[in-house]
Amino acid sequence: MVPARHLWALRAAALALALLAGLAAAPAAGQEAAQEARDPAPETPYPWNSAAAMCDRTAGDPADVNAQLSDLVRAAADLEVAAAACRDALAAAPDDLRLRFQSGRILLAAGERAGLHAIESAAKAGYPPAELFWGLAHFTASFGVLPAPSTGARWLERAAQQDLLRAQLLLARAYTTGEGVVRDHERAEHWYRRAAEDGTPLASMSLGGFLAINKENPSSEDLDEARIQIERAVSAGLPAAKFLLGRLLLEERPFEKDWPRALRLYREAAAAGVPGVAGLLVEMLVKGEGFPADVEEAKSWACTLEDPGRVWEDVGDGSPISCSDL
Repeated sequence: MVPARHLWALRAAALALALLAGLAAAPAAGQEAAQEARDPAPETPYPWNSAAAMCDRTAGDPADVNAQLSDLVRAAADLEVAAAACRDALAAAPDDLRLRFQSGRILLAAGERAGLHAIESAAKAGYPPAELFWGLAHFTASFGVLPAPSTGARWLERAAQQDLLRAQLLLARAYTTGEGVVRDHERAEHWYRRAAEDGTPLASMSLGGFLAINKENPSSEDLDEARIQIERAVSAGLPAAKFLLGRLLLEERPFEKDWPRALRLYREAAAAGVPGVAGLLVEMLVKGEGFPADVEEAKSWACTLEDPGRVWEDVGDGSPISCSDL
């Protein structure tokens, strides 16, 4: 049986692996902590007052994995107006692949199946964001697309070859886990390194995490590079990177153990909303291994969770908890 004082460490390791496995595809708040913020209304190449510009702006950044609509679309009536603008714009410029893709996203949001066909045709014509979208649709069986991970991987590779960062990270993840492809860590490392050439914190963290956690038999040079890449993402303020580095600093390997800094990084990651970290902090602060226990701080972090009572019952020290007193 694993001693209770070590359970939080195992949970931290599992959370770090889950983060690295799903950071590029997670659709919920976790991704907000694992990627740079994006402007939902991109700069548009179309005349500002045109139907094409309205369609493009309301669809949002084409590189956004989640295909979230911009804040310009706030209600069903606004969505209908945007969909009408997209239909008009696409009718006037059917060969514009960006517009075809953006129109497809708006029409899908409006519940129109024609949107999926527009995205598929843009993907088949070689537009990278559409290839990424179409690949993810096969991976996740979204919008009525049948689950076909191997097909999804082929589309991701097409987008990755055209230097689309999210596609490169997702493809690297696929080669790491063997989802849709034959598991191949050499190919995974290739795509993580291609993505890291972009220089973004997310790509740096992903490469560093792969080298430190997923790579089989990493060399000392690999681990040195892992530390450099993750520190780069931490310096850029990426909350998920703070958690990842904190987790690695709690282990004997791959980095030298540093409990005080790990605790600081966990606090910063939890305050930024990285999922699961506040719960780990509660457990760590109650156990106090490597630093003085602090039950009161543990309670304050527990009170940021959805069900503080249940969490405290699981990992608390037996004392009562009342969030109204904090």
